[in-house]
Amino acid sequence: MNQPRNWIYKQSFLRRLKKRLLTKASLFPERYDVSGLPRIRTIEEFDNRYIAPAFGFADASDYYAKASSLPLIGRIRIPTLIIHAQDDPFIPFQPLRDVSVAANPYVLLLAPERGGHVAFISANSADEDRFWAENRLVEFCRALA
Repeated sequence: MNQPRNWIYKQSFLRRLKKRLLTKASLFPERYDVSGLPRIRTIEEFDNRYIAPAFGFADASDYYAKASSLPLIGRIRIPTLIIHAQDDPFIPFQPLRDVSVAANPYVLLLAPERGGHVAFISANSADEDRFWAENRLVEFCRALA
């Protein structure tokens, strides 16, 4: 996640987080201290200052570890489709390489090399498979029917 190619995306996301927090602070000033908000430069800093404490986590690292779904994947008992691009600039693909994902017969992981963060849309509007992820979901559901 901490790669230079992710910088623009992460900065845009962080700006939206800050804007949303400022809106909440204007509605509930007693609940949100935004005095240090301009000094926050990364999503991890934002998570350390606002997200982790708001939800009872010690810090961002604790939040990332405990909020992860990876420990639960082995317990899935209904057919589940996971679509995740290996080049996602925001959510790391590495955890999905865990053996628990491949070992669970109820989980189907589709991991294209490219696709970014939930994009999977062809630039060619005439492309029969333009909405790639949606088409994979329809195929998955048909296979279950």
